[in-house]
Amino acid sequence: MEKILYNTQSHETLTRAQIEAGGTSWMLLNPDQYPDYVHPAYYNTQVHQVLDHSQGSTVSGWILTEPAGESQSFTIFLSAGNGGSVSGGGSVKENGTTTITASASKGHVFVDWSGATTGSQNPKTITATSDLSITANFSKDNRDEDGDGLTNYEELVTYDTNMSNPDSDGDGLSDKDELENGMDPKTSDKVMVEKISQILGVKPANATPYTDGWFYFPNHGWLYTRTSVYPYFYDHSSKGWMYFQSGNENPRFYHYESQKWMHLGSNE
Repeated sequence: MEKILYNTQSHETLTRAQIEAGGTSWMLLNPDQYPDYVHPAYYNTQVHQVLDHSQGSTVSGWILTEPAGESQSFTIFLSAGNGGSVSGGGSVKENGTTTITASASKGHVFVDWSGATTGSQNPKTITATSDLSITANFSKDNRDEDGDGLTNYEELVTYDTNMSNPDSDGDGLSDKDELENGMDPKTSDKVMVEKISQILGVKPANATPYTDGWFYFPNHGWLYTRTSVYPYFYDHSSKGWMYFQSGNENPRFYHYESQKWMHLGSNE
C-alpha cells in the first residue's frame, strides 16, 4: 500500500488521493519533471520544501509513512567520528525504541550526538518514527589527570605513559621533565643515580640542594640534582656528572668527563 503523509506533531494524515484532489498545501511532483527526488515526492506550497521517499526526509514535522495498521519498520543508521565507535540502531518497529551507545577510543572522550538527535546523553534511547541518521562525535582527551603537564591523550596515545601517575617509571622525575630533557619516561634512571652516588662517595647528612629536580642554568643548559645525590649534578648538555664546590663567588663545578673545574655562566 502506498505511503501517506503523516504529521508527527499534529498527527494529521493525508493520502495521495486527498492531495491530488486539491485543497491542501501539498502538490504531487511528476517524476519525469523532477528526477532528482526519490518518488513519490510532494512539494509544500507554504514552506517551499520537498518531502520525498529518501531516508530521513521531513518537512515541518511531515514524514512519509505506512497507513495505520500496516506493519512497518524504520532503520536507525549510525556512524562514528574519529576517536570512537557506536553501537545500537538497526531496524526498529514504528514507534519502537532502541538504545544507542558511544564508546570512546583510548585517549579520547565522547562529546555529543549530531544528525537526527542531539545532546550528550550516553547511552541514549531513540524512538523510531522514520529512518534516522545519527553520528557520535568524539575529541582528544585534553584533561591532565595526574597533573604532570601532559594531556591524557598525550600520555595514552603519543607516549604510552601512565595518565594516573606523574612519574610513570618511579625514578623521581616527572614524565614531562624526562621528555623535555630527552629521557625515557618509561625507563627508570633511579639505579643509575644511586650508583653514581655510591661511586662518588658519602655526602654530609646535612647537605641540601638549593633546587630539587631539573632546573635551567642561564648560558649553560639543564642541570639535575636531588637531596639523595647533592652536591653532585647531572649535566644534560654533556651527559656527564659534576661536583659542586661551595664557598665561591660564582658556582664552581668539577666536571668528571672533562676532568676540569668550571664556573657556570662564564667561559671557563
